[in-house]
Amino acid sequence: FELTEKKLAQIAAICRAFDGVPLALEIAAARVPSLGLAAITQDLALSSEWPAAAAGRNAARHRTLGDAMKWSYRLLNPAEQTTFQELAIFPGDFTLPDAEQLVSLQPGHAPRLLDVIYGLAEKSLITLQAGTRPGRYRYLSMLRAYALEQLGSRADTLAEKHAHFVDRRVSQALRDWTSLPTTQWGRQYEHHIDDIRAALSWAFQESHDRPLGLRILARSAPFWIQLSLHDECRQRITAALEQVEGP
Repeated sequence: FELTEKKLAQIAAICRAFDGVPLALEIAAARVPSLGLAAITQDLALSSEWPAAAAGRNAARHRTLGDAMKWSYRLLNPAEQTTFQELAIFPGDFTLPDAEQLVSLQPGHAPRLLDVIYGLAEKSLITLQAGTRPGRYRYLSMLRAYALEQLGSRADTLAEKHAHFVDRRVSQALRDWTSLPTTQWGRQYEHHIDDIRAALSWAFQESHDRPLGLRILARSAPFWIQLSLHDECRQRITAALEQVEGP
């Protein structure tokens, strides 16, 4: 990459367009290898979605980041858009095998999910957690909120699918709890605590699936014990029993 005066001017234009917001600039920078500085600069200049000056500094930064997300999302192919949306059902870290349980790419001509996820990470739309084995990914909160917004009416169906995924995970974790070394069990399963919380919230909300929620709650005992979340466990059990015993 040779830094010329022309490229410096293009970089300055991109920085001005994104108001210097670091994450917005990171999203744009991730597109440079595939699009080039000139194409990015031109695309931003022509984009009708680009914000006007804002009255407040914080509002301007949030709007700038929001427009950066919309701009980058618009450039994704259909498989990438679907994956970006559906992976957001994970409230925290997820692995490639986790993603394969939930993402519904069309068979046949669809790219491999591994390649799509790798591409999203390269574009800074999801983050690979450093030092995790196996590799775990997650969303920054604003990117996840935007992805869930794009998911729209499919969110509840995917939340149900996620709850059944959690049921399978906690069942396996319960079986492994007495056979695996503590450190290995923790490395393999502890990151699912946020998935458990999300699944329980969905199952008991408006009585979506109380039997499933009770099963997850019963089988997730090792998580609450291992992570010393005894008070939260007690509160969730109490709330579940009140629902079961209520009208």
